[in-house]
Amino acid sequence: MKEREEIIHKIFEAWVIKDIALAEGILNESAIYKDHFGDEVYKGRESIAERFKEFYKNHDLMEHGFEQIMHQDAKMVVDWSCTYSCHGNVISRHKMSVVEFDENNKILSIKEYVSIANK
Repeated sequence: MKEREEIIHKIFEAWVIKDIALAEGILNESAIYKDHFGDEVYKGRESIAERFKEFYKNHDLMEHGFEQIMHQDAKMVVDWSCTYSCHGNVISRHKMSVVEFDENNKILSIKEYVSIANK
């Protein structure tokens, strides 16, 4: 469990410091990322890396924090919040992410859900 929590912290750190290479090392090659924006699903490390790069064309993550991390077998539920700027607007989000791991503790999937509160 401790190792998986460290992986969760690492994937979030990758977003904050804009270092996709850090994230790629902890994703399963065929990982899936379901963004909270609509029904978009990114399949595979390369597709997720492209989404990561696309996000930073118009967004700047200012801060994030964890409320709670819950464990159940190979899944973790992460209750977290973030603030970022997008086209000059500051946006705050409260999110829940369901993260599933493989037997090697690589991330198999991330599914995001969001509650929106604008500042």
